[in-house]
Amino acid sequence: MSTENNNNGMSANGSSARKDEDRKEFGLSSFSINNRISVLVLLVLIAIMGVVSYLTIPKESFPSINIPNIFVVTIYPGVSPEDMESLVTRKLEDELSNISDIKNMTSSSAEGYSNINLEFEPSVDIEDALQKVREKVDLAKSELPEDADKLKSASLLKQ
Repeated sequence: MSTENNNNGMSANGSSARKDEDRKEFGLSSFSINNRISVLVLLVLIAIMGVVSYLTIPKESFPSINIPNIFVVTIYPGVSPEDMESLVTRKLEDELSNISDIKNMTSSSAEGYSNINLEFEPSVDIEDALQKVREKVDLAKSELPEDADKLKSASLLKQ
């Protein structure tokens, strides 16, 4: 068998006859291997800068977060959940849905109890929103059942 190179650069046994300088290398890998100490120093500096940055960032233990939620709670003792929903909750929801800036409105009705949660956009002034909700609840009171001795007025809770 002949071991001479044929025209395409391959030897007779199929191995490559290319020299080491013909290989392609990734420059960053070669630099990192050849300059291990420099890379290690750079890594330590980056770690130290990260720790210093973390320690100097201002943090609060209990940041002030305003959650723009208002709850409308109505109590009507002795009424079934279905009646509570149809007689009280839906009528209040119809009036409250006309308020602008409401992000989400959810409600639940149980026996003698109705709860409507109004979530407002974060940019809304909660005191103004509370005033609007009070006005709408007052408008809806005329549509609520007339058992004034049993129906406790809707109470508003802001969170």
